Amino acid sequence: MSNREQLTIATRMRQSRARALRRQGYIPGILYDNGNQSIPVLFGKKDVDNFIKYTGGNAVFDISLNEQTQLVRIRELQRDPVSKEIIHIDLQRAQEEGRIEGGISDGTPPVPLL
Repeated sequence: MSNREQLTIATRMRQSRARALRRQGYIPGILYDNGNQSIPVLFGKKDVDNFIKYTGGNAVFDISLNEQTQLVRIRELQRDPVSKEIIHIDLQRAQEEGRIEGGISDGTPPVPLL
C-alpha cells in the first residue's frame, strides 16, 4: 500500500466537447504514457481543486483508472486567464524507481540529477 495521495479519474471519448464537460463539473485531461500514447480522461472539478490545493502542482501521486492504480505526475496544468480556474490537465506516467540523468548534447557523459 502506498502512502501517496490518490485521485480517481475516468476515461472519456475523444469527441467529447470540453466546454460542455466543464459546465457539468468535470475537467478534461490527457494521460500520456511513456511510449507517447495518450488516453483522454475526466476529473471531477471539486476533487481536482482540493487535490491541487493540498498537494500542489508538482507532486507525484497515484491515480485510479479502470480499477488500476498508476503512478503519475502533472505534466501541464492549464488555467483560464481570467478566472484562474483549472480548465485542462495533462498527466505523465512516472516510474516507481529509477534515476533521472541529464547531459549536454556536446558529447559529455550524463550526470545523475537525482
